[in-house]
Amino acid sequence: EAMEGGAFGGSFGFMYEPDRYAQKEEIYAFAREIAKYDGIVTIHPRACSIVSADYPLFTKKSHLELGLDEAVEIMKETGCRLEYSHLIFTGQRSWKLLDKMLTTFYRERFNGYPIAFDNYAFHYGASVITVVFPEWYAQLSKEEAAKPANRRKLELTILMYRKVLGIDWDDMVVAYISDDHPEYEGKTIPQCAEEEGLSYLDMYLKLVDLSNRAGGIYLGKYYNADIVRRLMNDELSVFMTDAWVEEKGLQNIAAFQTFPQFFLLAKRDNIPISKVVRKMTGLTADRFRIPERGYLRPGYKADITVIDLDSMKVDESKPDFRPEGIVHVYINGKAVLEDREYRGGTAGEVVLKK
Repeated sequence: EAMEGGAFGGSFGFMYEPDRYAQKEEIYAFAREIAKYDGIVTIHPRACSIVSADYPLFTKKSHLELGLDEAVEIMKETGCRLEYSHLIFTGQRSWKLLDKMLTTFYRERFNGYPIAFDNYAFHYGASVITVVFPEWYAQLSKEEAAKPANRRKLELTILMYRKVLGIDWDDMVVAYISDDHPEYEGKTIPQCAEEEGLSYLDMYLKLVDLSNRAGGIYLGKYYNADIVRRLMNDELSVFMTDAWVEEKGLQNIAAFQTFPQFFLLAKRDNIPISKVVRKMTGLTADRFRIPERGYLRPGYKADITVIDLDSMKVDESKPDFRPEGIVHVYINGKAVLEDREYRGGTAGEVVLKK
C-alpha cells in the first residue's frame, strides 16, 4: 500500500530493536515486495565493527564483513536495489577493514548488482544507549538482567568488546537520559562515574535504567581522517547526516554541520567541489529515483543553496553551531534564507515516487 502510495522503498535497522529480532522469511518477504515496485531497500547492518553483539564471538570473517554479506544476500535473493547505510568502521581496530569492504562493494557492482553506500563527515555518531548490549542481554527482563551471573557475563562481554574494538568508555558521550537528569548531558561515562563514585559499568547501567533503556549517546571512533577522505572520493558513496534535531538533550553535530564540513574537507584535501556537490544532490536523487530534484534543469523544483566557500565555517566544540558561509537557500523556488538571514515560512512538499 505504501509503495503504491508513492514510497521510494523500505528500510531495515538490524542493529536496533525490533528489527534485530526479525526472521529471515519476514525480511525476504518485505524486500521482495519492495522489489516488485523497483524500490530501494536501505539496510543498517547488524554490525559496523570488527566484532559486535549480534554474531558469535569466533567467526571466520569480521562481524563488519558479515553484516555486509547479509545485506548482499538479501539483495541477491530478493532482487531489490540496495543502499548500505552506512559504511562506518566503529572502533579503531575496525579501520583496517576499509579495503576489504570496498572490494566487496565493487565485486558486486562488477557482477551487475545495484549496491552502493553512504557516509558522513565526522568521526563519531549517534546511537541508543543500549547499543553495546548483546542480544541475549537485551531480551532479559529487568529482574533477570540484575542477577549477578547475568551482570558478570555482561561485564565480561563489554570488556571483550572494548579490548577487541579499540573503543572505550570515554568514547561514549551522554546525549540524553531523561528530563529529570540533564546533569549527565555532554559528559563521558568516566566523568559521570567519577562524580558519583561508581565503577564505569555501574554508572553505565544506572544511566540505562534512568533512561528506561531509551537514552541517547554519541559514540566515537567511527572513522579517521584518511577513511573519510577515501570515502568522499569513492564513486559509490553519497553523503548523509545520519542525524536529526533532538527536542531535548545534547544535539548531534551532524544534524547542523555535516554538509558544510564536507565542503571544508574537500577544500583541505583538494577534492573537486563539483564531486562534493553531486554527492549531495543529483547522485542522491538518481539513486533513490527522486523525480524533478537534484539538478538545475527546466521543469525541476528549484531547490538551491548558494554558498560562499571562502567564509564557510563550522565549530566542532558547539554541536548546534549554525554554520557560516550559507548565503541563500531556496526550497521549491521560495526563498527561505536570503543574504544569510532566515525569512521564515514553509516551502516544503511531500515528495512521492511517480
